[in-house]
Amino acid sequence: MSTMRLKFAFAPIIGGVWGDEPKSDSNDMVCVRVADFDDQAGKVSTEKLTKRNISPSEQRGRVLQRGDLLLEKSGGGEQTSVGRSVRFDHDFTAVSSNFIALLRPRGGHDANFLTYLMRALYHGGGSIPHIKQTTGIQNLDCDSYLSRAFDFPATT
Repeated sequence: MSTMRLKFAFAPIIGGVWGDEPKSDSNDMVCVRVADFDDQAGKVSTEKLTKRNISPSEQRGRVLQRGDLLLEKSGGGEQTSVGRSVRFDHDFTAVSSNFIALLRPRGGHDANFLTYLMRALYHGGGSIPHIKQTTGIQNLDCDSYLSRAFDFPATT
């Protein structure tokens, strides 16, 4: 076991994109939204996926990979605070929307463990002290939220 800040288990945070309306070309792809979060399963639901046209420059570094975690950084509501996370475990080409932060596990860190940890942190109210709300929308201070220290199993 080693103790470290949660943010060091991930590569640098990557923000999502919204892109343009689909154009029926090779840049059309799924854009995962917060509405696609299956909170019960802790994964991205494939029931009502949205396609957007994402330019090659916007795709760079943002195309999702199996095991990526997606963190809701803007949104929330009266019944749910911002900060939910799910794991992306699909084989189709996708990016995440601009209300989501892409957290890619750094080499050796287990995506299953990180998924469990992020969900336990959220469901324990861990995001609440890191919410900033100036309008009707909640924004998560991701850097502050991910600065908490935890015990991690040894990396492989």
